Amino acid sequence: MSDSITRENNLRKILDCISESVASSDARSLWEKIREEMQSGGPDAALQYLNDELTRCKNDFEREITCLRETYSRRRLNE
Repeated sequence: MSDSITRENNLRKILDCISESVASSDARSLWEKIREEMQSGGPDAALQYLNDELTRCKNDFEREITCLRETYSRRRLNE
């Protein structure tokens, strides 16, 4: 029981320390979301959130690259 309380207190201290050191608004926003996930669902929930966000970013990036390639190809055809 005391190990669990000690671990929870340590996690809370770590979360507070990182929260104070995050500087940019984007990083702060991301950190706050990860912190919420950690507090509500634990480390696995935070990892799932990060995985989902990275997948979303990857999909957005791939969509943008596809659009740029199509635009470039059309431009070359019209020259």
